[in-house]
Amino acid sequence: MRPPTRTLSTLAIALPLAIEGLFLQRYAAESASWHWYVHLCVGATLALALMTWWTLRHRQPVRLPLLWILSAHLYAAVPDLLIPENIPHRHWQDIFAGHVASHFLPGGGATWLAIASLALGGYLFTLDRVGRDHL
Repeated sequence: MRPPTRTLSTLAIALPLAIEGLFLQRYAAESASWHWYVHLCVGATLALALMTWWTLRHRQPVRLPLLWILSAHLYAAVPDLLIPENIPHRHWQDIFAGHVASHFLPGGGATWLAIASLALGGYLFTLDRVGRDHL
């Protein structure tokens, strides 16, 4: 496999970040930035757990890691994207990465940030271990 070009690498970083920026603007326009943040942390945790599993299984890092996080964030926010804001949330929407329940975690955003940080640490530890196995 040949290495990605500089343009592809730049797009792999810039595109997910630009989409997240637009996504945040949508939430901010509804005075709901808090919900964007919660679903970002939940999605990042989910993505990092899946990325860790993938890395352990295939003994190599995932390609396009920001795309994994963006995809998981969008999955966690599906009800907000598809259902008009004037329709109340329902608990069945928790199939989307705990969409409703995620707002009631004790400690709120600080707890989600801690969980996502631990998931990131786990993924980085796994990358380090897999990298050492290849030396």
